[in-house]
Amino acid sequence: RCDNRQDKKGECEADTSAPVAAGATGAEDEPKGQADVSGESAEAMGVDKGDNAERFTVVVNFKKQKLELSVRPADLVSDIKEQLEAMTGVEKQNQKLMFKGMLQDASTTEAAGLKDGAKIMLIGTPTQEIRMEQLAAVVANKLQPAAGAPVVPKGSRYQDQTEHKKVLEKGVPPGAEKGLSGRKMRLYETSNVINNLYDKRGEAVRLTFKLEENQIWIGAKTRTTKLNLDQIRSVTWENISGFDGYCILVLQAGPTDKSNLFFYFVPAQYCDDIRRCIMA
Repeated sequence: RCDNRQDKKGECEADTSAPVAAGATGAEDEPKGQADVSGESAEAMGVDKGDNAERFTVVVNFKKQKLELSVRPADLVSDIKEQLEAMTGVEKQNQKLMFKGMLQDASTTEAAGLKDGAKIMLIGTPTQEIRMEQLAAVVANKLQPAAGAPVVPKGSRYQDQTEHKKVLEKGVPPGAEKGLSGRKMRLYETSNVINNLYDKRGEAVRLTFKLEENQIWIGAKTRTTKLNLDQIRSVTWENISGFDGYCILVLQAGPTDKSNLFFYFVPAQYCDDIRRCIMA
């Protein structure tokens, strides 16, 4: 009514400033029972706010590859292995992850001490390579000479040479692991250590494969020699006649045969994996 009466303008202005009657609602009043959603937690709205914030990156070295993985503190080592299986073709059960020692499947990344930028070494062989090795072994067996035929001319074998005969005459070292012919086993099954061998001087030694440090440690009674894997030019072995399941392992640590390192009574089941770990 006041809108059309100019003489009542002042009165209307006064009326508009009057107190609001009890029970009336204003724009500033909140309806009872209505929640303030502006402060609602991200979790209540179904958003995992910290998921990305807590992720970090680890680097996995495999052969000549550097693989980056995004992980969380609560992830298990077995979860990392599942990712690596898809990336490398190495089956989860055949993987060995090294970071200040071997990582256990049931450990979380946090418990294992992994942090952003941590470097892990993956040891393992892709399934396809294993199948190719098996096929090559089958072919090699078919091409072997008939039983009783000489494999190499007499006198060319290490065990036929006087300097090696002297060591072999000592027999299998006390406490040596049983050698198994016709079988292949992984080094990790012995915690990467082969005990109770002889070196060229006939002294008892052990070989420790420190793969995370890219080294082999040759431990004798009074000293330990550390050899970098990239120094080794070749890995060969020779079955020892009369000692089934044992070999002479030869590591060529330089450009000529004069740099060869000899280890006697190495269980034959580990020779293939020794070569794989070193030459990879």
